[in-house]
Amino acid sequence: MEFLLTVLLSGVQNGLLYALVGLAFVLIFRVTGTINLALGESAVLGALLGYTLVVSLGLPLWTGLLGVAVAGGAIGAATDMLLIRRMRSRSPLRVLVLSFGLALVLQNLWKLFWSTDIYSLPQFPGVPKVFTVFFDRSVVPGQALYVTLLAAVVFGAWAFVLWRTAVGRDMRAVSSDAEVATAVGINARRTVTGAHGIAFMLVAVVGFVVSPVLFLNYAGGTLLAVKGLVATLVGGIHRPFGALVGGLLLGIAEAATAGYYSVDWKDVSVFGLLILVLLVRPNGILASSKEQH
Repeated sequence: MEFLLTVLLSGVQNGLLYALVGLAFVLIFRVTGTINLALGESAVLGALLGYTLVVSLGLPLWTGLLGVAVAGGAIGAATDMLLIRRMRSRSPLRVLVLSFGLALVLQNLWKLFWSTDIYSLPQFPGVPKVFTVFFDRSVVPGQALYVTLLAAVVFGAWAFVLWRTAVGRDMRAVSSDAEVATAVGINARRTVTGAHGIAFMLVAVVGFVVSPVLFLNYAGGTLLAVKGLVATLVGGIHRPFGALVGGLLLGIAEAATAGYYSVDWKDVSVFGLLILVLLVRPNGILASSKEQH
């Protein structure tokens, strides 16, 4: 029983990570209908730049977090303004290919700045190194509390902004029809650029917060981005909380495979789940029956 609980706790922790990255994909997809694979490199930036600011330069933790957020947001906004916006044809396939190329460019820039070493921030203050549960038979890293709090704040804010603010209204309008939204006075370009900036900022902050338990080097963003994307596809990329549901399912499936069978097969379970869901429910688990046809 205690081993099962350990597997579930580990799966939920990883699942929240995938869900947060997946939400960044949703933010961009909702206003552009495209996928930006460079998002994973923003997580690496959050971890590596955070290490430089907090450990190497000795800045306070909150200052490092702020610096990481600003850097991630700037890269996201610049991605849209300097690259995607200037494309003659912003078809989903062309944007996908461009973003993959950008991911490789950023990956090599991180390699130049931080070499191939693995960096990790020290555990954040205020929590024990590990939490023990189930009569001290199961443990979970103390940093998991910060990951959980971040997920709660982000998804709560996402729901509020999407349904209760003018920004959310503009996002929904641009997502439905950018030309009509522009005709009624909504600045579609600013909305799209803002979505890129917020998405990259979110993933950079995620990389910063999970750095004490997820050791990253310059090449660590690609697989993380792919798993975040898989989470959104499994849950339903058109649904506000599809990333959360998909992320938790992926995390638990991954942890169960590693715990009960072999760690070498955990990625197989992730992509196997994606294939199964796409065969049975092509638009994701949360999609309505009408959306599946």
